[in-house]
Amino acid sequence: MRILVLLLAVLYSAAAMAQTPAPAPGAPAAPKAAKPKAAPAKPKAAPAKPQSIAAKLQACLEIDDATKERLTCYDGVFFHPHRSRSRPP
Repeated sequence: MRILVLLLAVLYSAAAMAQTPAPAPGAPAAPKAAKPKAAPAKPKAAPAKPQSIAAKLQACLEIDDATKERLTCYDGVFFHPHRSRSRPP
């Protein structure tokens, strides 16, 4: 029981320390950093030897997160020509 109380006290204090102080009333709000726009898709040159799946997935990580282009890249890595896209999972 003592261990549980000690664990809760440590976790609660760590959570309290992790919070940032509230801005002063009337102070101007800090501008949020603008999300960089996605770079235009680079034409992919055909490599001399085939890349491994891991290398292809790492190339997909260079595309901005939470974008349609990144999902399309992942679909290109795991595309199976015999699987029908219209069939339910």
